[in-house]
Amino acid sequence: MTRLTREDLSVIEGDARVSCRRLAEVLGFARHDHLIRLMKARKDELEDFGRIFLFEEEKSGRGRKAKTHLFNEHQAVALCMWADTAKAREARMQIVEVFVAYKRGDLYTLEAMRQQRPDPFKAQADHATQFLTLVRNLAEADQFVREVTHLPIWPSKRRPAWWHDIEVREFLTVSHRQMSTIEAERQGKAYFGDRCPGKSAICDYWIKLDVARTGKPHVLRNREKLRNPVLPAPEGA
Repeated sequence: MTRLTREDLSVIEGDARVSCRRLAEVLGFARHDHLIRLMKARKDELEDFGRIFLFEEEKSGRGRKAKTHLFNEHQAVALCMWADTAKAREARMQIVEVFVAYKRGDLYTLEAMRQQRPDPFKAQADHATQFLTLVRNLAEADQFVREVTHLPIWPSKRRPAWWHDIEVREFLTVSHRQMSTIEAERQGKAYFGDRCPGKSAICDYWIKLDVARTGKPHVLRNREKLRNPVLPAPEGA
C-alpha cells in the first residue's frame, strides 16, 4: 500500500477531499464496502462536518453505476478514529499530513520534509524573502481587487450585491483558493457580519477568478477521473 499524497486529493468547491476507495486502502480494509458500512452507520455525525459528496460512474457493460464517496479532512479523520483496524492510527497521521501539505501548497508530504536537515541561515534568508514577497503580493492584490471589476468575466454585466463593499471584495479576492468556501464564509461572517455573502456566492466569484487568472473555465478534476457528478445531496437523500 502506497502512502497518501496530494495526488490522492480531489478539490470540490475549493475543499480538498479523499475518495472512499483510497481511504479504505490506507485503513487496511479488505474491501472498500467495509468503509461504506461504517460511513452509513455514522452518517449523521459525519454530516456535522459538511456534505458527503457522491460521484457515480457508468460501468462498462451492464450493471449498476460505480459509486464513490469523497470525504473532507474532518470526515476522513473521524472515519480513521472509528475504524477498528491495525492501520487506523497510521492512516489518521497520513490524512493529517497530506491535508496540511495541501493547505500549505507543499510539493511533498510532511514526512519527506522532516527528513531534510534544517539550515538556520537559509531559513532566516527564506523568511526575509517571504516577507518581501508578501509585501509585493499585497500591493498587487490591492490593484487586482479594483481591476477585476473591468475583466470580461461578467456575462450579465451585473456585479454581485456585495460588490460595492471594497473590504469584503478584498477579503474574498485575497482568500481565493487559500481556504475552502465554508471557511471563507465563516471567517468573512466573523469579520464583516451580514456584509459577507454565503459560500455559494463565494464559490461563484472564485470560479470567475479562476477564469480571470488562468484564462480557462473552472474544471473539476480528480485522480480517478470520475464522471457524471451527483452533487446536490449525499446518498440516500
